[in-house]
Amino acid sequence: ADLGGPMINFNGIPLFMPLTSIGSAMGISDNVSVFASIHTTSLMYKTFQLETSANTSLFRFDKSGFSANWGAYTFCGLRESKWAFYPYADINYYLHYNNKAHFAYFSFTSMMELHRKKAFDEPVTKRIIPHLTLGHRWVKDNSEWGLELKYLSFNKDNRNIVVDYIAPGNKGSFGFYLSYAKKF
Repeated sequence: ADLGGPMINFNGIPLFMPLTSIGSAMGISDNVSVFASIHTTSLMYKTFQLETSANTSLFRFDKSGFSANWGAYTFCGLRESKWAFYPYADINYYLHYNNKAHFAYFSFTSMMELHRKKAFDEPVTKRIIPHLTLGHRWVKDNSEWGLELKYLSFNKDNRNIVVDYIAPGNKGSFGFYLSYAKKF
């Protein structure tokens, strides 16, 4: 389960958007796992949002390594028959420390905008939607907790829009995310 979202100023108070999702992951082999989640906040607003991905180990060292994620966000309007698809790829560096299963990680994500037009028939001017993530996972035998700080869409101007995002230089938004996973 996840809770978090972009940071915004709401009446002068910094908050993260309370977006939620519920998902499941499964290891296919020592090098590959798959993941899927349903975004429950979107469902409350009559949009089915599904995230799917596969994680592949690229290089492993003694306590660190590189991995890659390939995945997609799929949106389907439940009020209107609108559909959207956003593929993405991540490159991740992770580091285990203190001889424990806990680890810190850094990720670069590149999501692709495949549509020619945005809302209100505005043309899409940037096809790549980049994100940077700094995260940590506290790993126990039967569960995991996670914390992520993100810099979302850092190539997009965030001025003259409805939401007052928190970010440096009027580009993108910072994001804050908490997660919990139960192991079976």
